[in-house]
Amino acid sequence: MLQRLSKIAGVTGFALLMLGTMLSGCASPTYDFRGDWTADEKTAVMNGISEWPSSPGHVRLVRVTDDNPNPEQCNESVDVTPTMLGTTYKDDQEICFWADRISRSAVDHNIARQDLLEQTAAHETGHLFGLGHSAEDAPASIMRAERSDAATTVTAFDLATLKNYRSDN
Repeated sequence: MLQRLSKIAGVTGFALLMLGTMLSGCASPTYDFRGDWTADEKTAVMNGISEWPSSPGHVRLVRVTDDNPNPEQCNESVDVTPTMLGTTYKDDQEICFWADRISRSAVDHNIARQDLLEQTAAHETGHLFGLGHSAEDAPASIMRAERSDAATTVTAFDLATLKNYRSDN
């Protein structure tokens, strides 16, 4: 519904997320961008986060590059799979985006880099909410572990999974 409203009203997803947060009486989410982010990259990340119906709260968003792979910057304690585009640290409310990997994967999969960054943000935000990777035989989902199998946006299945997760926890 929020996506449809944003098209009708011409309002960005982030603005709707902020409006919904204010109307619900929740504290405004804060997003701490760390690293050398462009305005377009920040917009893509915020659009990905806003695909979910609620805010994950305060989140640290770290841009990591091949030239600056500082593992401690992302509380990284183990080597990350070379094809992994993002890493979420739920306890720290932190998402690391592997910028150079996203650029290479966008070329490999013939997808716009900003679109892939938005999809990665939506996927990693699902992890912040406590969701794991969806099963291979599950309906289309942004939470698939493999990019080639994943939906390009948060799906009804993802929203139902989040609702079930919240009711169980």
